[in-house]
Amino acid sequence: MNNTFDVVIVSIFGRGHWLAAELAEAGQQVALVDVSHRMGRWAPEDWEGPFGFFHSDRLSASQIERLSEDDYHDNVEQGFTLWLRRGPIDTKGPLSAFWFQKLGFSEEVSKYVTSYNLLSSEERKSLQGKIADSDFEKTWFAHLCHQLASSTYVENAQSITEGRPLNVMSPLNIRRTTRRGFEKSLQWCESKGVTVFRDADLIDGQVENGQLSRIEIRGDWSGNLSSEQFIWQLTSDESYHASNKLSQILFPQGRVKPVWSWVRYRIQLDETPTLSSLPNQFVLVKDLFLPWTHSNLMVVQKTVRQENFDVWVKIPSQMRYQRTYLENVNQEILDEFKLRIPKSKPVNVDMPQDYLYEESELGPSRFPVYLSNELKQLKRGSFKNVSFDGPENWVNLDWLGQFESQTELKHKMLVLDNHN
Repeated sequence: MNNTFDVVIVSIFGRGHWLAAELAEAGQQVALVDVSHRMGRWAPEDWEGPFGFFHSDRLSASQIERLSEDDYHDNVEQGFTLWLRRGPIDTKGPLSAFWFQKLGFSEEVSKYVTSYNLLSSEERKSLQGKIADSDFEKTWFAHLCHQLASSTYVENAQSITEGRPLNVMSPLNIRRTTRRGFEKSLQWCESKGVTVFRDADLIDGQVENGQLSRIEIRGDWSGNLSSEQFIWQLTSDESYHASNKLSQILFPQGRVKPVWSWVRYRIQLDETPTLSSLPNQFVLVKDLFLPWTHSNLMVVQKTVRQENFDVWVKIPSQMRYQRTYLENVNQEILDEFKLRIPKSKPVNVDMPQDYLYEESELGPSRFPVYLSNELKQLKRGSFKNVSFDGPENWVNLDWLGQFESQTELKHKMLVLDNHN
């Protein structure tokens, strides 16, 4: 059996839903092939990740719709919040201006993080140069805004040289994702005119005249999907986990492995006065001058149960399945909460999925972080009708980073469609 489309999008965990809906509403015949079930035993919180979403004038109406059409989200009243050893800093609370002044941030840092989207490229480069050359003690906040959600890793004081900063001065929300919500999102795509292939297995592909002409899938519907254009939203590592045959076509020289991976712990705290005052999300840092990895930096988010918190940390990818290492990190997390919130009696509720399952069952990390020089060495098949999108292509791993990449792809697809 064979079906033909203008665009075929291969997606996991909602990555391609907005783009598929946009192209369908623009009049294209779009197929969305969802292969999430091939990507391991992940919980919805692992699909969503640790970054929440910041409001931005760069978000279109349809992107805002995408962020709210499946599940509800909670506001973080204090905005982006850091909890340092010296105390908390937030961007939306009544004392935010006071904290910024007390911490002695340079004028360049304040202008850079508050006005980034309004600056010209020349102004950005000028400020980045001044920040890079300044004392780290007065500029660390700008570096942290760059590194926190970045898809690539550099040392703290070099972070401003990679990517773009999070929009931390804007309102912040966190999404409460569920499996039911994911199905609602697929139905939302269908309501926009997208043909959705759920729970598909990727079998093989065929190349003709230097182009990928079709891919073979198996599932509730089995057969070949032919298309003028394909959008591949799996990383090279995810691709090899999903289909060795197709990966050899798309990534003939192999995959790139991330150097770091975000993993999620869940802890429980006893009720204390401090507990009730904690924001829905905050970033806890032990020592600003040590690497922002391991338990030195934690992204902490309240769950739907107020006494439970998800704690995200960035660990070496090679340590994901080392149980002793993961247990040590867990103890460091609990020790820090004992110090920060006396009498809270922190205990672990859930270890990372990487602790519970083997690599063959779980597969690649949902939120990988790479070395930029290794990404540059990734060789993809040179097919004019295949576009790649995913963490290997995004500047940042948050929703704005995804939408920025997919907006470019949308314009590319529409231009190609007008030329045909």
